[in-house]
Amino acid sequence: PEQPGYFFAPPNYFQEEQYPPMSYSSFMYDTVIALGMGACRASNILSGKSTGQPTPVETKLHMPGSNLQYNETIKVQFQGASGKLTLDNGFIYTRDPETLAFGVYNIRPKVESSDPLEESKHEYEYFLTSTKLPGEEWSETGTFVYAGGLTTQPWPEREIFQNNYLSPGVRVVGSSLFAIGIAINLIVAAWIFTHRKTNQVRASQPVFLGFICFGSITSLITIVMLSFDESYGVSTGTLDVMCAASPWFFFLGYLIVYSALFSKLWRVNKVLSFRRRVVKAKNVIAPAFLLIVCAIIILIVWTSSDPFVWVRETVNEETGETYGGCASDHGMAFIIPLVVLTIIATYLAGLMAFKCKDISQEFAETRDIFTAILTQVQVWTIGVPILILVDTVSVTATYIARSLLIFIFSVSIVLLIMGPKILDSFGCCSTNNSKRGKFSTNQQGNSNVHVSGLNSSTSKTMVSSTNNEYH
Repeated sequence: PEQPGYFFAPPNYFQEEQYPPMSYSSFMYDTVIALGMGACRASNILSGKSTGQPTPVETKLHMPGSNLQYNETIKVQFQGASGKLTLDNGFIYTRDPETLAFGVYNIRPKVESSDPLEESKHEYEYFLTSTKLPGEEWSETGTFVYAGGLTTQPWPEREIFQNNYLSPGVRVVGSSLFAIGIAINLIVAAWIFTHRKTNQVRASQPVFLGFICFGSITSLITIVMLSFDESYGVSTGTLDVMCAASPWFFFLGYLIVYSALFSKLWRVNKVLSFRRRVVKAKNVIAPAFLLIVCAIIILIVWTSSDPFVWVRETVNEETGETYGGCASDHGMAFIIPLVVLTIIATYLAGLMAFKCKDISQEFAETRDIFTAILTQVQVWTIGVPILILVDTVSVTATYIARSLLIFIFSVSIVLLIMGPKILDSFGCCSTNNSKRGKFSTNQQGNSNVHVSGLNSSTSKTMVSSTNNEYH
């Protein structure tokens, strides 16, 4: 029988279209049930019907004015209309989101007006397109229709970043630096070859000069390895290979250049120090060979275990901005020992140049080598911090900085050492031979090495063919 204030609803009452439940009605229903169950628990405790001991309010609650009913209500657990209701679950007496059901509704216009001024009179309806029940994953229950009747997601209304790709104009700069550097080295190498039989080139040891050009070209190839990304149609696999190859070209090129300088100066110093009457190139390459072998071993271990690979990461989740580059999880563990090897090679070349400072420029080019080393130390000191600052910030600045550093290293060492010799061959400058050791040609056309401080009879014993060995 119906009671005053009550309404009898049939079992299918809420399933009928004319009686849809209100939003959040399931939560209101569960709230009423929870309060009722809490009241029953509190009433049983007060009447002595409960066998359990009530939890003291002062140790369970931290709210002023709390009472026994509240204390018992928060301990209620049951499967309600909105899901499993559990308040005392570590969420400060609120619902655990994992116990709730979620839905995505698609709002679509129901009645459209052709008059723009009547847009406020448009009617809309809701369509449930996705649901997530407690303990389950999201599932599609209908088709989501976007504006314009599209069923595929349109592009977001925001600025679309170009993923920080390397622009063609900037790439031209790097390619130009590479081409200029290669051209300079090839011109110098050609000049060395064509003048290899002259006293000027013989005194400078053309074999080691050739190795300097070869090391310079090897380092310049690093620019090519850094000049590509996905925007040029290069696959990720190819980019991985370029990333892994870049340290090979740079570090080996660097070590070849400075190892050749050290061996060249050491050979001259040995000859003019009378340690040996005959000093061949193979007698002075042991330190250079050791440095290069150590670098190759480190590079092999690096490439086989944790090489540089191409990685594109999202740097801004809101805008979708991405940044691509070469990365290695433990790259610094290999870069540091390689840098140490380059420092050792540079130090050895500088030390030997200092020991040969009193030798004629024809043989040792000490002044030019010191100038080259000082120039490169200044460039690395300024360029490396800049490179660290712009890395992952600007693709353009990073690429240009790397290309300039590699270009200056590769070209400066060749121009500063070979430039004066080439100019001297055209009569543009002269070399000061007032130091220990100088070249001259006797009446028979033989080349002599004269050592300052010795008399003419002793100096005659220093006659040298200088083709492949020094006497």
